Amino acid sequence: MRPGDKKKPPPVSVVRGGAGGAVERALLAQRLPTQAQAERARTYGLGTGPPLSGPEPPVMHLPGGSVMSRALQHPAFETVEELYRSLPEEGFFNPLLSPSRPFSFELGSFQVPNGTDLWLTDYSFAVLRFSGVDPGDFVYAEAGRFSGVMGFDVQVSQKRPSHLLYQLDPQPISLMRPSFAGAPGPFGAPTPSSGAFDASAAASFGSTAGQGNSLLPVRPEVQGPRSGPFTIVVDEGQVVSLSCTIFRPLLTPIAAIEGRLAGYLLHTNMSRALINRLRPR
Repeated sequence: MRPGDKKKPPPVSVVRGGAGGAVERALLAQRLPTQAQAERARTYGLGTGPPLSGPEPPVMHLPGGSVMSRALQHPAFETVEELYRSLPEEGFFNPLLSPSRPFSFELGSFQVPNGTDLWLTDYSFAVLRFSGVDPGDFVYAEAGRFSGVMGFDVQVSQKRPSHLLYQLDPQPISLMRPSFAGAPGPFGAPTPSSGAFDASAAASFGSTAGQGNSLLPVRPEVQGPRSGPFTIVVDEGQVVSLSCTIFRPLLTPIAAIEGRLAGYLLHTNMSRALINRLRPR
């Protein structure tokens, strides 16, 4: 060592007395933050908030921005979309059709291949009418048209994975409020009311066709809340079927009745893993 050179501290030093103060002074000499300083930096500053607001969330950066999160589809997701159209039959215009004698038929079905799951995220039903301008051409009927004539149904292996109730056939106003219809009477039994008989008669078309009050109306929206997500997870081997029920005779010539389903196919293991990682905690 030459004269004038500073003596470097050894990498390891032995602290004899006052260990806590000596360690803090050693860390301060090396410009390393102490535990108190780190705690102060974590709880004070721009990331702080009112009491009970919780710690500051970690900073996240998604490469590619919204293009990756919204516009890019991973190759593991295979797009599925099928559209079915059925020509009208003589039974559609039969004057003997009634809510107690409906006409039901299946528009189309899709069976999920083995080893994959189907995430059914969209479906639609529509009625097509003749355009009146070009021969052989047809256009979609207005949204809500034929609502009092027909309804549709979406089933997964002859089951409906949702709780649905649609009164397609209007019923008379009940003299008793529906919220009190099932209230027990003076002898413990439910009080009978005329509204229960009217509701049963209004839903007779659904009961005869097998759909009950789950028969979907003629509209472009899917079931459930308007702004909420909609997905039906269909396991491998199961069949998704779209059907139509006509419970009153058609008086307007139509060109076809359309049913459509769309979603994504992905491997069964990948589907289960993604669903489990999104489970509520």
